[in-house]
Amino acid sequence: MSESQLRSRDEIPSQYKCDLQALFESEDAWRVEVAAIRRDLQGLQMFRGRLAERMALVADALELTYALKERESRVFAYAQFSHLVDTTDQRAAAIYRTAQTLRAQFQASASYIEPELLRMGADALLQLPQNESRLVCYRHFFQNLSRKRAHVLSEEVERILALLADPFAGAEATATFLLGSDIAFDNAHTGEGRTVPIATQTMDHLVESSDVQLRRSAYRSHTSGLLQFRNAFASTLLTSAKQGAFRSQVRGFNSSLAAALFEDNLSQEVFDNVIACAREHAPLWQRYWNLRQKALGLETLEPGDIWAPLSLEQPTVGYNEAVDLVCEALSPLGSEYTDVLRKGCLEDRWVDVYPSSGKCPDWLSSDEPGGPPYIILHYSDTLLDLGAFAHELGHSMHSFYAWRAQPMVYRPYSMLVAEVPSNFHQAMLRSFLLRSKPNRAYQLAVINEAMSNFHRYLLVMPTLAEFESQIHSRVEKGQGISADDLDGLLADLVAEAYGSEMAFTRDREGAQWARFLHLYAHFYVFKYTIGIAAAHAIAERVLSDKPNAASDYLRFLEAGDSVYPVEALKIAGVDITSRKPIDAAFSAMSQILDQLEALI
Repeated sequence: MSESQLRSRDEIPSQYKCDLQALFESEDAWRVEVAAIRRDLQGLQMFRGRLAERMALVADALELTYALKERESRVFAYAQFSHLVDTTDQRAAAIYRTAQTLRAQFQASASYIEPELLRMGADALLQLPQNESRLVCYRHFFQNLSRKRAHVLSEEVERILALLADPFAGAEATATFLLGSDIAFDNAHTGEGRTVPIATQTMDHLVESSDVQLRRSAYRSHTSGLLQFRNAFASTLLTSAKQGAFRSQVRGFNSSLAAALFEDNLSQEVFDNVIACAREHAPLWQRYWNLRQKALGLETLEPGDIWAPLSLEQPTVGYNEAVDLVCEALSPLGSEYTDVLRKGCLEDRWVDVYPSSGKCPDWLSSDEPGGPPYIILHYSDTLLDLGAFAHELGHSMHSFYAWRAQPMVYRPYSMLVAEVPSNFHQAMLRSFLLRSKPNRAYQLAVINEAMSNFHRYLLVMPTLAEFESQIHSRVEKGQGISADDLDGLLADLVAEAYGSEMAFTRDREGAQWARFLHLYAHFYVFKYTIGIAAAHAIAERVLSDKPNAASDYLRFLEAGDSVYPVEALKIAGVDITSRKPIDAAFSAMSQILDQLEALI
């Protein structure tokens, strides 16, 4: 695909589109299941007010709830991916809204269960698995529910909160539409004067261009689009923050951050470590900017140059070759792992491979355990895309193993562990390529991919975490916030890492928060840094052939949500309550900079 092209959905060959027919043969079949689930939801009400009568009713209620949840998840996945692959398709948008409404109805129908279980008392709740064999698998669920006792509300309030999920989804949906299809960005220009259309879906590839004029004008054009709609983006983000404040206050938390940490059974120290480590290691970034400027031969370095290739000789990697390389890199995990991965990519059509008009701008993996772990890419045969592909496959393989090993109650794993397998894949792939591809241009391309990954996880995400923390704090204190305030705050934080080595304008860099839909999943972004830190620690164990390292990692994948995230990572040999893994990740980045310095 050339820089000026963006194909329509119909122009993409079917083998490069995710196979939604694995969920439903047709939209009509999907609608039949939606109607059936709505009818079957009424069956949940037969248990309301009766769970304390006998343990068998608890087992019956939970079995029905999670059976319905699995069916609802399949419905949601079909609608969600139908919409995400083409956000301009109004019919797909309509069925996605239907699925969101059904999800809220399901959550409302089941909302009485946890409050009713808690009314039994802690002792009775924790003894349930000892007296009813069908409840043994729910032991951790009961323990975690007991831990949450103070923050689970009455049946009626829980029902209202569940019903709010649908209308509360509007803020993120609006931001998604703005980024994905509604903003008309000005054209970029090549060094030869040719115009190139801009879309969020193609931005990653344009800023990776070796053409200085093209990448810089693309970056500026995209930022201008964000600035044009800055007030709308500010409204959606602040609405989301206010929704988070509402939820946390209703549940008795003193902040949205406290609520997010509590959900994963984490201490404040884990979050603070991310911010502190990122600040302490900021000088590494100034070293990198100097090296990058030297490698590119530029008089000044601008933000639009961050992803540019470090060599004019750029290796290309087609999709099928990408699958082969990822499988080779992950061979230490065993043939079953790589066989599943290869089949998912090439036969079962988990992956929606190429960019197309209207496709959502994100690269993502499905977190809906009712169906296959679908992936959305915008693949264009670069090494940066190869790394991103390996990343999303890490998510999907995590899902595959967790969903296969666990009952439905434990299949949706925590966001805290979600970024570990993705970054583990990238670390393993990077190590493999640096060992097996001695060509200087290839080495520089791999280093470029590595630094793009480090930039995202060790600079962008910690910066957004601090930004998010301050925004939520101001909202919770009732302070008014404008788009100017948001831009100014982010510009201040970015300036610390850029230093004098980066030529940037405050208004443009300050507006970059609008690109990140991650901010609508409150206090998710800091988990990216935890993810890359834990991933590198696990990759080091596997690559150095530590005893049981590979099997420990597979057991971690299979754990799903059956243990707390901190304990799950300990299965893989990592303690994230310490800042040691984060410091080690920055050390790994420093070693990559040493390699870059030697090559240029």
